[in-house]
Amino acid sequence: MVNNKMVKKSQKYMKSEEAELIDKWIIILLSSDNNAPIKGRIRFTKDFFLIAEKFLHDLYKASEFYPYHFGPYSTRFGVRVNNLRKNNLIQAKLVNQDWEYSLTEKGIKLVNFLIEDIPEDLLKNIENIKTKNKSLPLKQILKDLYIDYPNFAKRSIKKVEYSREKTNLSRFEKIKDGPGFVAPFALGEREIELKGKAAKIFLKLLSE
Repeated sequence: MVNNKMVKKSQKYMKSEEAELIDKWIIILLSSDNNAPIKGRIRFTKDFFLIAEKFLHDLYKASEFYPYHFGPYSTRFGVRVNNLRKNNLIQAKLVNQDWEYSLTEKGIKLVNFLIEDIPEDLLKNIENIKTKNKSLPLKQILKDLYIDYPNFAKRSIKKVEYSREKTNLSRFEKIKDGPGFVAPFALGEREIELKGKAAKIFLKLLSE
């Protein structure tokens, strides 16, 4: 069973300290690996989820991740990405039909201040996640997430069991409720419908 707290959508509105915490680690994530950009909204979200879940309990709690089309998603993360863009701290460019996220010069200037008291081993762990996922196909990132965190797949998959040897994807379902993305992540009703159809097709590919 999916924990009720897990399936509850994350709320757009948050305390100022929660917003500042999410902002801080978005910037630190984008600064790792020599400020290398992160290609794709889904990859960006999954990188952020992994650093929060593995290393930063307060960030994980503040972000309120929940199951959505492609595993864990956080409305709050999307909101803060948009806010950082509006404040010219990060930028998003459309490259090959997907968004590519990186720090602006203004954002880069903040990094040294933000990481001043962060342990080197934590910064290295964040870099390792980012560099590993950068080199992996998105299909593999999602498959690994579904195996390691099956509860976050249960809104898009019904009664499907995972193992590292074989993933049964014969009964994938489109999520019928969920806020979608916000701002540059934002989708119109027609786009949401098309994304849902694309999700079904994509998830089938994971079994190939």
